[in-house]
Amino acid sequence: MSIDKETANSLNILIVEDDPLISQGLDFALGDAGYGITQANDLAQAKIAIASSSFDLILLDLTLPDGSGFELLDFLRARTDAAMICITAADDEATTVHAFNLGADDYVTKPFRLQELLARIKAVMRRRSGADDNTGDIVTVGASSDVTIDIKSAQVTLDGDNVDLTALEYRLLLYLAVNKGQILSRRQILDAMYADVGEYVSDNTLTVYIKRLRAKLGDDVITTVRGIGYRV
Repeated sequence: MSIDKETANSLNILIVEDDPLISQGLDFALGDAGYGITQANDLAQAKIAIASSSFDLILLDLTLPDGSGFELLDFLRARTDAAMICITAADDEATTVHAFNLGADDYVTKPFRLQELLARIKAVMRRRSGADDNTGDIVTVGASSDVTIDIKSAQVTLDGDNVDLTALEYRLLLYLAVNKGQILSRRQILDAMYADVGEYVSDNTLTVYIKRLRAKLGDDVITTVRGIGYRV
């Protein structure tokens, strides 16, 4: 995956990671991609770094030698508007949900693939800057942006061919699409769908409609985030 180095050069990243192999690998890969990199090995170093410099993104390990990364996440969110991506070996639902509740923008579990992390960084920063591809009346989603939604006409196409969706399928797809890249909990989606259609939408109904959309649009359009919800 290529990185826009002109864009990357304007971004400063703080890496909070005590594993030297991981921190060195991230330093090399992200530096090579054009990002400005600062390293911190523990809570104390991270707090010093955040007090003396401004960062656009913080990659935060949740297990640090001098305390919990949750403590640092809470500390940082109150003092900076930098984007936060948690990197940790813990992948249980409680840990993931707690990280998001404390303000994390995304969550990556170890071992992770570098290309995935780079994609997550780009997605988070794109959402933060408001420079997503989803502007105006046309919204595109899918791994290759091959699903197009024309909001004015409520028309959905896949590789240029029209796709027939029910009203509820369309509302669900549109809600996911306008929040492209963001992880949406099942409760968020259910609440939004209830408000849109004016009637109760059950958890089982949501599962059925997700399956229907995948059958019509392809499995790569809507991704399941285990224990949390979905994103496109």
